[in-house]
Amino acid sequence: MKLNSWIELGVHDDLEEYQKRRVRVLNIMNGAVVVIAAGFTTMQIALYDDLSPAFLVVDSLNLPVALLGLYLNRQRRYTLAKLVSIIVNILIIIALKFFFHDSGVELIGLLGLIGAVFLFEEKWLIFSVSLFCIASYMVLDTGYALFSGNLVSLSLLHQLATLCLVFLFLYSARWEMAKYHQSLVSQKQWIVAQNQKLNELNDLKTRLFSIVSHDLRSPMVAFELYLKEIQKNDLSPEELRSSFPHILNDVEGINILITNLLQWSQNQLTEQEVKCERLDVARLIENNCRLFERQALSKNIKLQSCTDRSYLHAFGDKDITDTILRNLVSNAIKFSHAGKEVTISATLLQEEISIAVTDKGTGMSSVQVNDIINSKGSSTYGTACEKGSGLGLLLSQQLLRKQGGVLSINSQPDQGTTISFKLPKYKHDLIAV
Repeated sequence: MKLNSWIELGVHDDLEEYQKRRVRVLNIMNGAVVVIAAGFTTMQIALYDDLSPAFLVVDSLNLPVALLGLYLNRQRRYTLAKLVSIIVNILIIIALKFFFHDSGVELIGLLGLIGAVFLFEEKWLIFSVSLFCIASYMVLDTGYALFSGNLVSLSLLHQLATLCLVFLFLYSARWEMAKYHQSLVSQKQWIVAQNQKLNELNDLKTRLFSIVSHDLRSPMVAFELYLKEIQKNDLSPEELRSSFPHILNDVEGINILITNLLQWSQNQLTEQEVKCERLDVARLIENNCRLFERQALSKNIKLQSCTDRSYLHAFGDKDITDTILRNLVSNAIKFSHAGKEVTISATLLQEEISIAVTDKGTGMSSVQVNDIINSKGSSTYGTACEKGSGLGLLLSQQLLRKQGGVLSINSQPDQGTTISFKLPKYKHDLIAV
């Protein structure tokens, strides 16, 4: 096995960076124990003829324990790997001390204390294993605790005080390192969040320039050409009358586009306050039906209002709700086939009122629906080659989120689309986000 291979045992991408370092440190220590235990056992067999087989067996037990620690790390049983590596190894050393009178092994208690402080995460494990390591060190260093009457020996007290200070020093160092790591994590999260905001603003700038340079310029150029032709008096009255619907369609498209651009820019660049008030849902629907009556008539589309009751009321921001409904109706007409029907409905639910706009038009694929939900909508043409900016549904979704709601989209290609949203019946249910 290569060096880097066993050092990386149990290191996975789902671990925090500081956890990865702890796993690597434990792997290095267990690997060192394997090498040292194997080397020292070999040396003792070669140099000392009077060593008993029992001593050699116990002395070499550190090797399989270290291998077990490496295996447990590989199986992602990190806590058990730490406990085995520290406690079992110390118990082996204690056995060597008392049964075979081995000397020079006292510092293993201090090594275990350092490992307990820096390797474990849970406080109760840190304190429990540290207490075990301190007690082990004192036992290994003094043999058996010496008592003089009812007084514990002065040497024992001095060792206890020193070890407590060592523990406090190590624990405070670990605590400071943890705070530093947390500050780095917080800074990284802040940088990532700021970078995401900058990317979103850059996307906003790119889309705004794209809309202004293409979607807004094209109808303005067409409108300018119409006016130049009229100014030259080269058009007959019949030709002039026939051009009016096209001019009106361009003007209406420009008006909706500019309104959406202004509203969207305000929504992106400023914190627009949600003004909650009581809304007459039926009146909102009727007003939007009248607003788009001429646009629907130009495509021979019937606009139909369908509500459970004429006195349905809900709570929300009137301007936001009106903008959402206006964009949904405009889109439904744009993507509906001539002679079809667009229905605007309001349904009373238990605690909410659901407002839906349904058309029998081109519909959308699941990919297009996901793009809208994820704010990645793009410009598309209507059934009469109406040019859209792709802002309508995006703006509606963003505005609706300010009221704590979401757009629900049900659509199938060539079968039509139903887009709905809900408003609370009671004011306290409105949650601005």
